[in-house]
Amino acid sequence: MTEHEASDLKPPHDGALEVLDLSTAGAGRWLVETASRSSYLVTADERGCVTFVRTPRSAPSRPVDEWPSADLRGDGAPVRVFSVGRMSVADDGETSLVGEVRVGFTVVWLVEPLADNADLTARTTTEVVAITRLP
Repeated sequence: MTEHEASDLKPPHDGALEVLDLSTAGAGRWLVETASRSSYLVTADERGCVTFVRTPRSAPSRPVDEWPSADLRGDGAPVRVFSVGRMSVADDGETSLVGEVRVGFTVVWLVEPLADNADLTARTTTEVVAITRLP
């Protein structure tokens, strides 16, 4: 784990987080924003069930030099999350999924099947630029 990953940074303002671990966060709502300016409204209930609603940044409001934000299946509707995390690569090259969402890293979402013939859907985001706990 790098020094940045291990740091215990204080949030810059109320609700702002560097790290979100949904396995320990309890019930709540968070807004996760990515470099492409897509946003994920993440909700966890008292039973630990997690969903997100993804909203891409519309093309007309995006400057030309920014990451594109594509329209994806399930946008605008709650999507059930099976697992979430970020990829980590060890010194020996072995990769693993670390069960957290962290500013500065991409997120891997394993979610309910969004295609008729799928068992699950995997989504990878651009780097997370902000995580905010919502009231």
